[in-house]
Amino acid sequence: MKKLVITLLTASILSTPFVFSNPVQAAELHSKQTTTAFASVYNSGLPTVGYGYTTRGYFVQEVQRKLNFIGQMIHNSSINAGAEDGIFGPKTYNAIYNYQGAARIPQDGICGPQTWDCINTDFAWYHG
Repeated sequence: MKKLVITLLTASILSTPFVFSNPVQAAELHSKQTTTAFASVYNSGLPTVGYGYTTRGYFVQEVQRKLNFIGQMIHNSSINAGAEDGIFGPKTYNAIYNYQGAARIPQDGICGPQTWDCINTDFAWYHG
């Protein structure tokens, strides 16, 4: 009976999904997939920004602000989201699309997890 209880308890624990509050814990659990675990946990709280997704508000403004800064730092005028007004429009779409091309990631004009990761990495790099 003890063996059955322990087996069921172990199976229950192993099948329970783990939620971590920081990327380091996730990376330790998934040591073979450290980069993937880090990126997915890091970006889990960021919404997709683009047509058909989030088109207004704080996160749109963050994308605009960071892309405008990155565009200035690398002297690339095509990475310019225009006014940092939190409204996703043609300039923001084009800035994301052109940034994706410069970053050599798939170009769709939508700021999803991979684009967020690249933008945040570049922003941190150039912002110091």
